[in-house]
Amino acid sequence: RVKGYEFGIMKDEVIRRVSCYSMAQGYEVFETFLKDIVAMYLYVNQSEANPKDIRDFEKQSGKTDKSKIKYWMEFVRFTRRTYGGKNNAKLFNFLRRVLPEFKDGEHCNNRGMDLAKWYKAASASRHAITHSRLEIKNESWKDFDKNDKIYFPSKTEGARRFLDIRKKHAGNVLSGFAEYGFLIFKCLSEKGGLKWDIVKGMDMKKEVVK
Repeated sequence: RVKGYEFGIMKDEVIRRVSCYSMAQGYEVFETFLKDIVAMYLYVNQSEANPKDIRDFEKQSGKTDKSKIKYWMEFVRFTRRTYGGKNNAKLFNFLRRVLPEFKDGEHCNNRGMDLAKWYKAASASRHAITHSRLEIKNESWKDFDKNDKIYFPSKTEGARRFLDIRKKHAGNVLSGFAEYGFLIFKCLSEKGGLKWDIVKGMDMKKEVVK
């Protein structure tokens, strides 16, 4: 017979797992945004694409029509997959190269944290959720600093460590992804001479992004 306290235990476990999976989905949405916005930038600024990457992509894919946005979306996914390294390093390093203010914003922001390092912790956490049943390997956990452990808390079970993300943690992480994405959007908009503050209560019927 199930006792009342057992329902409480199961409720907590369900909340923990849903919170973890929400965080993982937020990571994947941010990753899609990152790939798509780099593709859109290259579509407009084609000369900034690496010529070797272009040659390799066209040789493998057979695609050559650079006037199509689909070309650049597939190109970005090809370079990320082929040369990307861990944690979308290829895409982030490209943005840091073309947007010096983006690199500054990663270190000087309203959260007072290193967003690049935070993203690595988010990547390790997402991997644990998606592939390791919430278990964080010791080799990954040792790279988490005090700030990372606030966003991605864990609990130990014997010699093993598992993520212990709750609703408030998931909310903070999702806000972090949103702010990171907005930083990228703002920097790219400013570089292109476009409006970036279109979400601040503007009358969208009157305001037009040039």
